[in-house]
Amino acid sequence: MSNPECVNLQHSRCLRGPGASAVPARFRRNGSVRSFNCPAAGGVILRLLLHDEWLGKGFEVKPMIIRKAGSAERLEISVWMDPSIRRVPRHRHDLVMLTAEPGTGTFRCIALADFGLPVLQPQTVEFASARRFGELFLSRADTRDTAESLAVVLATAALLRLTGVAGRMQGRSNPPTSEVDVVSRFENFLNRGTATAPPDVPTIQGSDSILVSEKFVLDGIESGILNESEGTVRPHRELGIDFRTGESALDWAKFVGSEMNRPDYRHPEGFRSLDMEAAARALTSISAPSATSVWFFGDALSPHHSWRQQSAASYPALAEFMTQFDDCRKAIDAGRPLQPVISGITRLNKGQLKRLGKLRKPLPSGRVFRLGEEVRGLDPMGIDRARRYSLGNELSLEQLLSLIREFDTNWVPADEKSWARLIDIVSCCIEPIRNRYALPARGFLAASKGNWVSLHAQLATAYECGVGDFDRQQMSMASSDVLEMIDDFSLSVVLPRILGTILESGDALPFPASQDIEAAKRLGFNLVAAGSRNPTLTLLEAARRWMGRIPALIAAEGQGAGGEAQPDWESDPNWPRLAEDFQTTNGLSVQNLVSEEELLEESRRLSHCVGRLYTRKARRGECHIFSVRSLDGSKSHSTFEIAPFATDNEQLARNAVQIVQHKARSNRRPGTQATAAVDEWLTAFRSNTVVIHLENVRNWRSAVEAESPDAGRAARSPESAWSAVLGRNWRHADVLRAVWGEWGNHVLRGEMARSSGSDVIFESDAGLNLLARLNPNTAKKFLSPTGHEARRSKSH
Repeated sequence: MSNPECVNLQHSRCLRGPGASAVPARFRRNGSVRSFNCPAAGGVILRLLLHDEWLGKGFEVKPMIIRKAGSAERLEISVWMDPSIRRVPRHRHDLVMLTAEPGTGTFRCIALADFGLPVLQPQTVEFASARRFGELFLSRADTRDTAESLAVVLATAALLRLTGVAGRMQGRSNPPTSEVDVVSRFENFLNRGTATAPPDVPTIQGSDSILVSEKFVLDGIESGILNESEGTVRPHRELGIDFRTGESALDWAKFVGSEMNRPDYRHPEGFRSLDMEAAARALTSISAPSATSVWFFGDALSPHHSWRQQSAASYPALAEFMTQFDDCRKAIDAGRPLQPVISGITRLNKGQLKRLGKLRKPLPSGRVFRLGEEVRGLDPMGIDRARRYSLGNELSLEQLLSLIREFDTNWVPADEKSWARLIDIVSCCIEPIRNRYALPARGFLAASKGNWVSLHAQLATAYECGVGDFDRQQMSMASSDVLEMIDDFSLSVVLPRILGTILESGDALPFPASQDIEAAKRLGFNLVAAGSRNPTLTLLEAARRWMGRIPALIAAEGQGAGGEAQPDWESDPNWPRLAEDFQTTNGLSVQNLVSEEELLEESRRLSHCVGRLYTRKARRGECHIFSVRSLDGSKSHSTFEIAPFATDNEQLARNAVQIVQHKARSNRRPGTQATAAVDEWLTAFRSNTVVIHLENVRNWRSAVEAESPDAGRAARSPESAWSAVLGRNWRHADVLRAVWGEWGNHVLRGEMARSSGSDVIFESDAGLNLLARLNPNTAKKFLSPTGHEARRSKSH
């Protein structure tokens, strides 16, 4: 670690915290706190606490410590305020840490914000221009000094935004105006007709500022990170700094206690008296406790310490929740019964709360898949629609409490195993599906009657998975299969039948619209799950049957004559190869699939939908499909998808490679050999061992975009536009009959399966409403006596 370099910093008097009632007594004076709402870090409205003990005695210029550490490939920059000048009673302890790897163009920034508590609140710092800064780091990778300068400038910008203080370039004499001065002037404006200011409003003297060295200011201006005007330095207005919570204040408090045990860093007052072990015990059921809860349960000097520990032991899942309410904190510290207070806040009855006290494990907060964002992309008509789903599978306490309020008391789990099953089912199966189609959760769970272990076993059987193997990842994959099945049913049956009805009536088709496609998917969902007493089980069973019929559905849709002429890029049998084949050390090969024929063969081998649902997207360059195969290519073990790259820089593209999904036969979890092969391929891809052709792919995508609707929508007819969405054969009657035969005979159950044709769609009000939405004139004809007679004659 090198010696710290210093620039001068004068700290802000803007103390942000959870509110006056949560501010420790040692930070108050005569119980009087003056508060105003002000914008603070992360766009969250926090409290600005003004106190004459902090503000009435002038301001001191304090140095900012810059610590540089790390290895030759890794920079570690930390900035904080020098505690050596002690004349200011309220020292700020904010800490910003930035870690960068210039050689890969990656960096991460964490801020620990001083909210007036003994514990700092961790926040992830996100830059809207992160990609550009990554390129800047990459361009400076060969010169450590300039890379370090960029890291310091970014960390300084984060500290400026975190504290709300403007900077001043060293050597300039005009101090900037701080947030404190703005509040002071606003107070004077409000009190302009009063002879004397209220006694609890302090007289503010001077102005606070951060003195930034000329070297960093100039670098910050050149790189677009800082602005300077008449000596005033601020983060660039388009920099886009966001502060996001989600990190554990307990973990970072332990880090600060061990790593920041230095003479040039002063810990917050009261930090050394915290009992971290007691806080950890109290917050064992909380995945990311806040600074407030860590202080509340870890304050060993509090005379109410034992009461606080007891309250957390009684309701471990509500430990963080209870610190957010004055009534709860007061009841805990007074030793009064908590149940009536919590019931009043949560609207849960005594029995429900008693069972909630059995929940000991944290609610799921991470993602089941390495990348859990929903994958979206523009279709050939430029419509932004969901293409497939990799789900986040999180469950917040607010969602859980809302669900429990709908339950009878005996439905609420009474043991840890039942709690685990309920949480997994809700977060991995129910929430992803019901959020997509805006349905109440109780309807999905009513069939269980509160027996969550039994429901889990039923769902595992429906998905043709062993009960012991039906874990969170398998449940998430099952939900993804359900959503993909509904998409396929809507695009291959629902929309072709409705659009065909419009054409048969001699009416004009509308152009595709994203809201109409989404309405068709909601209709498809209702049709598949119609009348089921256990819709979750019905959907999982249908998804498994659908997966097994994918080859037959592909064959059915392949019937009929081809449609109208296609663009050059679409008529080409192949598309550009992103990466050359790669041989792994465990005797497998990773191959880029670059034709419809290859994707269809992969679907036939592994009984999944890559050849059915992803051909057009891969052809457009919106995804890249790879197969893990035997060396001779005769056997496929698994298939994975790579997200498209948003950069033309090859090294940044290699570093940003993202696997969207990786699935084996019938969308099951890949085996250890296939997983190891993909991990090895990823490492080789990032380290330049795999040969890639990024420029060819980018040129191909440019050609595709040149023929998109945005480049000339009027040149395409509605029929052609729908063909781009539904496939070339959607208008052929023999294709529609063959596709319906597969769905009706092999996938659907109940009334839908017993119907003779897809006209069953119009037996629901939702089907008629969608028809009217797409063409009101057709709907009128359809509902007329003449229309009824025509359909009846046709059916006979």
